[in-house]
Amino acid sequence: MFPTVALMPFCISIKPEPRVASTFFVWNPAIFCLIAAMTINVLLWSGAPASANDEVPIHFQNGAPPDGAWPVIERWMRALDESPPYNFDLLQDHLDQTVKYGWAKDTDEALADFLSHELFWAYVDLDGDGIDEMMVFIAIGPYCGTAGCSTIELHRSKTGWRIENGVTMVDENDFCYRRNGPNGRPSFRNYSDVFWWSEGRLDGVCYAYCSHWWDRDAIDPKDLAEMTPEELSMREDVRKQPWCAAASPN
Repeated sequence: MFPTVALMPFCISIKPEPRVASTFFVWNPAIFCLIAAMTINVLLWSGAPASANDEVPIHFQNGAPPDGAWPVIERWMRALDESPPYNFDLLQDHLDQTVKYGWAKDTDEALADFLSHELFWAYVDLDGDGIDEMMVFIAIGPYCGTAGCSTIELHRSKTGWRIENGVTMVDENDFCYRRNGPNGRPSFRNYSDVFWWSEGRLDGVCYAYCSHWWDRDAIDPKDLAEMTPEELSMREDVRKQPWCAAASPN
């Protein structure tokens, strides 16, 4: 009720023009002022604010990561900054193979195809400092295995983006993000794994479909026994949560 109460003295002090005084209910500016104050009150107080722990969907986008991130990723993929230098260029190898098998006419077309269909990125605040990091999912052979594909983590610095570390993710589908997870730090999850910021890095654990894609609850007892208390806590917490998007993979 604060806007209505605060504005009431001001509204009452407004005097109607003599020429419209006879049409009080239609033209009196004091009435309109009070109606406006009550409308503001309704807009401000209708509905409860969302909880800080509510999960929201985060969407990976395809294409070259923006804001100067792609050149940093390209140098990393080409191993240009390794010391001592490596004699391999995983990105170039992939582009050459794409041309060799006739999937592109030249390496320029192969690179365009890679950026459009095999590289995905998303902004997300991973460490809870209020500044978005970037997650980049690389969906080509050298970076993928039975456990998933490399998803690298980029942080901002005074000189631009820097690659810190990464995790292995099964796919680039949308994931659910919480600004304040169970341990008080941000967390995000896809349909099988949950990741969170812990001790200056991303940690993760499987919470669903850990042994078989057709059985949500299946997990190797040995893997379960080796989980830390924090991992067990995160696993149990997210298993109780509904999926944040309309279509649930669970």
